[in-house]
Amino acid sequence: MPVYRAKLTFNDSQLLGDQDYSFNTYVTNASTATAWSDAEGLASAFLETVMPTTVTLTSIGVSNPDVVNGTLIIPQSSGGTRVATGDALPGWNAVRIQLSAALGQRLHTFFPRCGLTENDVEGQLLTDTMDTLVGALTAGLLAVESMCDKDGQIFGHASNSNRVQMRQMGWRRRTRPGFKRGWVPV
Repeated sequence: MPVYRAKLTFNDSQLLGDQDYSFNTYVTNASTATAWSDAEGLASAFLETVMPTTVTLTSIGVSNPDVVNGTLIIPQSSGGTRVATGDALPGWNAVRIQLSAALGQRLHTFFPRCGLTENDVEGQLLTDTMDTLVGALTAGLLAVESMCDKDGQIFGHASNSNRVQMRQMGWRRRTRPGFKRGWVPV
C-alpha cells in the first residue's frame, strides 16, 4: 500500500510569535481519501485529549507524489476540548512521544506542542492529569492503525515521557551556511 505524508496544522492564539505549527507523520492506506480519514483520526486524538480550547486545527492534509491525485488538503476549524488554566508557557515547551513498529526496533520521536500552561507543569514534570492526557493521546495515535514510518512500518508500540521537553520552533532549527553545530576545530 502507498505511504502518505500526513500533516496536521494547528494555530494557538495564546502563543506569542509562532502561533502556527504542525504535526507531521505518515499513514499507509489504499487511497488518498482513506489516508485523509486516517489523518482526521489522528487530529481527533489531539483535539479530544491534550489540545486546549485556545488551539484550532486549521487543516488536514495527506500527500503522496507517486499516486495520481495523491494530495488532499482540506481546511478545518475544529478547536481543542481541554480547558486549560494558568498562564501559557512559551511554544518551545512540548511533550515527547516515542513510537516503534515493534519492541526493539527503531524509535520515532515526536514532540507535539500541547498548549502547556503553568498549571500543567510541576517543576520539570507534567502534572499527573496532563501526563494521563498525554498517555491518552499516545493510545489515540496507536488506535489509528495506519500511522507508520516513512517505509510503511505500522507503529504498534508507544511510550511517552512525563518530563517537559524543549523543542525549538520554526526556522531556528534549520542549518544555515556558515553555522556549525558543536565543536569546530581551528
